Amino acid sequence: MSRVSRVLVRIIARMRTTPVRIAVSQSEAAEMVGLSLRTLQNFIRSKQIPVRKIGRRTLVEVSALEVFVSTDRSSSIARVPSQSISI
Repeated sequence: MSRVSRVLVRIIARMRTTPVRIAVSQSEAAEMVGLSLRTLQNFIRSKQIPVRKIGRRTLVEVSALEVFVSTDRSSSIARVPSQSISI
């Protein structure tokens, strides 16, 4: 067995034993979707991303992040048509 094959076997074995997480912390969720923590918290505050409180922890379900990312949203900033400049 080649070195690459042995490494792949170890990686696959680790993947099988790693538990699948169904909820993550706010900071982990922000990193997963490529947002700053503050932006993610703003989406949570506006109820666009649901969360679960367990004790003092606020957890975001991974499935809720998937729905959030796959949903098409229009920008909240009004788009102003550009004006052409005549020279």
